[in-house]
Amino acid sequence: MDEKCPICCEDLDLTDLSFKPCKCGYQVCLWCYQDINEKLNGRCPACRAPYKDQGKHTVPDPVKLQNEIRQNEIRKTVAKQKKKEKRSRKNSASGGTSDRKMLSTMRVLQRNLVYVVGLTIRVAKEETLRKKQYFGKYGKLLKIVVNKKVLANGITSYCAYVTFKNAKDAELAIRKINGSSIDGARVKATYGTTKYCTNFLRGVNCTNPSCLYLHHLARTEDCFSKEDLSNVDTFNYQELLELSRQASITNGATSGPTKTTSGAPPATTISTKKSNSSIAPPKPPP
Repeated sequence: MDEKCPICCEDLDLTDLSFKPCKCGYQVCLWCYQDINEKLNGRCPACRAPYKDQGKHTVPDPVKLQNEIRQNEIRKTVAKQKKKEKRSRKNSASGGTSDRKMLSTMRVLQRNLVYVVGLTIRVAKEETLRKKQYFGKYGKLLKIVVNKKVLANGITSYCAYVTFKNAKDAELAIRKINGSSIDGARVKATYGTTKYCTNFLRGVNCTNPSCLYLHHLARTEDCFSKEDLSNVDTFNYQELLELSRQASITNGATSGPTKTTSGAPPATTISTKKSNSSIAPPKPPP
């Protein structure tokens, strides 16, 4: 954060920035405000007006402020997406290539696909994860792909792409597994994403029978740019669904559920921007 308290030179957090102790607008952190009132003369360092003469100050709730900021970010993201889609429809009607270029950079939310990180080596096997004590108890599974990655600190990280037949089963699995403990390790779960096949975007048949990318147009509200996804906590699946819901309302979408491929794992996955975990989404399997 760039803004700092002019008194103690510490960064101003969300609560500090929302607290205006003086009508002149001079910003100080809550600690310095209290210090000025208790140990000094109780006056604004800029205009010298007494703080006590300006009424009672209420410290904002940081949780409510954070939620408001996230909702504003989601609304801005939806507005940007709407503008992109308008340009896309114009380009598509005129047969231009800008539409294909835009789709090639989009990430498509797969509602039947679960991306989970933090698995231990003992459970990071397809046959193990299919068992009823793990993902098998949530619904019919189409495919499971396990990947590993060696982190900078030398620790090996394991993740899995779990494709369910039904989207509701995937959502249930995410709600139950995200933040839980599996084999003594805390794991995180969210929706996976994929992207469009380049052959599909060129209007030609894909000759790769094991192609992992999309070969049909997904619902508009499930398509996001990397910038869109950077504005939400992507390991909070409810924020992802809210982003999609607002996009659906904005665009007046009425299409049915997106068709899914035969259990293909995602070509790319959602980043963990706000996660404290050092686990990063691995590259897709070859």
